[in-house]
Amino acid sequence: MFHEYVTNSHGVQIDIGRAWFLMDKELLAQAEKWVDDNWQRLIDDLTAPNGQRVAPDRNQAIWGYYCSRHQEKYGRPFAPDIRKTPL
Repeated sequence: MFHEYVTNSHGVQIDIGRAWFLMDKELLAQAEKWVDDNWQRLIDDLTAPNGQRVAPDRNQAIWGYYCSRHQEKYGRPFAPDIRKTPL
């Protein structure tokens, strides 16, 4: 079994598959759509300090968008995003 990880707001690795079960599915669908609709812009915005372009990480982009929408909707952070230990 393969695991995919994202980095939360504390720099902790979170198994996206485990966190998925805790996500609001409507917000998750919105996050996936937003990332898909804005993928080219995300690519264009990523430049490494040495001037090279860096490929964005789709899961990390979804995570960031999802966490910000979760905060807006529920008035509190998404719990896995504020964990200080891996999930």
